Amino acid sequence: MITNYSNIFSVVMALLLFIIILVVAHQRILDKGVAFIQKPFSMADMTEKVREVLDMALDKNQG
Repeated sequence: MITNYSNIFSVVMALLLFIIILVVAHQRILDKGVAFIQKPFSMADMTEKVREVLDMALDKNQG
């Protein structure tokens, strides 16, 4: 009986930690100016994101 409660507790704690991580990540992603690329990504996706970030920095410096 105690083993079942221990297993349930472990699962609940894992779910809570996962939810906390999702909330924190979601808030960080929505911060203005934060570049985000979703996993999994290809080299082409990475190249496109780097170009986007560099262009944003260039526009910011010129404006």
